Amino acid sequence: MSTGLIFTGGDFPSYDVFLSVMAMVNADNFFIVAADSGLEICDSYGFVPDVIVGDMDSLSDVSLLDKFRTCEIYKYPQDKDYTDTELAINIIREKNIKSFFIVGGGGGRVDQLLGIYSIFFRDFFPDLWITGKEAVFSLNKGKYYFSFPVKSTVSFFPVCIQETLASTTGFKWPLDGLRWIPGDVGISNVVVETKQSVDVLSGRLLLVLNLFKV
Repeated sequence: MSTGLIFTGGDFPSYDVFLSVMAMVNADNFFIVAADSGLEICDSYGFVPDVIVGDMDSLSDVSLLDKFRTCEIYKYPQDKDYTDTELAINIIREKNIKSFFIVGGGGGRVDQLLGIYSIFFRDFFPDLWITGKEAVFSLNKGKYYFSFPVKSTVSFFPVCIQETLASTTGFKWPLDGLRWIPGDVGISNVVVETKQSVDVLSGRLLLVLNLFKV
């Protein structure tokens, strides 16, 4: 089954960094939605989107739409109830795609950054969000294995109303025994072993990997 891949405006990684993160999650079969100026990122990577959506107010050159005129394009007025990213997520959901990633959305306005962060608290949320500087992994209940480079910096944030419990290996400061609620944070943990694991016992965590050290 395809994985949804949403390109949205804002800070985004180089193509090489994007590929390195994709290698971590073993994903390569995508249904691609470009949200507004996310189309420019999509084009720079050499991808052709399945759907283009948004009010197109952030495109630096609207003639780019002509290049992709054979794609499905849904243009909305600027006065609308949803952000362009939310419109893209709605399309992914309507396609009955269960897993999706967001690329872009870093830097820029804080309210737009927080707007994407807030999506992780909803019932349909990204498994991965990649900005120009970070890869944000959503960890549900279960055990996850990683091979982040030693000395990489990671941070943890609970994104669940209920209490979140987890145990870890391979990090300088283990999460074992910590009881997390929204508002708690674990900033700047450090990878100290070549293999790491996070076992989420209850709730849900975001793991934020600093891409500068990958």
